[in-house]
Amino acid sequence: MRKALLQAKKLLWVGLILCAVLGALGWAASAQQQGVSPYIGPEACIKCHGQLARAWLEVSHSKALMAEDRPPSARGCEACHGPGREHSTRNRKAIVSWESLDREKRNSICMTPECHPTVTPENWKGGPHDLIRLQCAGCHEVHKVVPNPRLMRVEENTQCLGCHSAITTKIEAGEHHVVKGFLKCGMCHNPHLKNKDQHLLKIPRAQLCAACHGVGGIKPESHKAKEWPGNHGEIAKPNIAKCTDCHDEENYCTTCHHGVRMPHPEGWLPTGHSMLASFSESSPCFKCHQQRLCFVCHLRESVNEGAK
Repeated sequence: MRKALLQAKKLLWVGLILCAVLGALGWAASAQQQGVSPYIGPEACIKCHGQLARAWLEVSHSKALMAEDRPPSARGCEACHGPGREHSTRNRKAIVSWESLDREKRNSICMTPECHPTVTPENWKGGPHDLIRLQCAGCHEVHKVVPNPRLMRVEENTQCLGCHSAITTKIEAGEHHVVKGFLKCGMCHNPHLKNKDQHLLKIPRAQLCAACHGVGGIKPESHKAKEWPGNHGEIAKPNIAKCTDCHDEENYCTTCHHGVRMPHPEGWLPTGHSMLASFSESSPCFKCHQQRLCFVCHLRESVNEGAK
């Protein structure tokens, strides 16, 4: 009798368990048929992942992703990790694990119109940073607070110069703009573009320089020297292209040089200069040249006669 009672209890428990399982499966199937969203919202995620969630809620990333007007597929944790209903009810593994994704899939999650509309796959794919297999999360931190703008894992210039070490040498040689203090690489360059031939510049070089160094703007150190008006020609001659990056010859040089092309064109010395050259004190030549230069070719007497 007692044995039969125990057997009956076992059968009862088995029956209850089967009912629970079948009920859960039935509810899930019913929910799916009734169109219940597979997304559960960040509030549900936070209840289970408390410690990680508290750290994430302090990050600016979360403030954007928690906005109420975002679609469920682009809101909170599920924007990156996919729908969480099945993960939270039946299958713990039914969630997008970042470690399981390849680089391209990770980047594609970040480069969506709802999240980062200005960083598009079209601009990124085939670019220099894509070709060396960089990924968004390699430079940007998304889960915890960092002391750098744009969620940079390390300070921006340190991050860039860690790979572009040759730029440090160019800066020291005066061949590249300094990057220190408030001056950041990202002020001129956009690392998410693929215009490698233009050094990932945001806009053409001359416009970029003029944005800061235009009329009334910041002057380069070389331009601040007292002797600059008198000796800038000598400094410019070895690399005139460096000047024309910012200065249009027709607009800048001729303002002071009265229509004389700078630097002087080929054949200027033997024949061309005689039409404009003068030994008078008002001669535009003496803005750059000293009078003794004339005596290299002309006798003093003939020069004086020409000035009369």
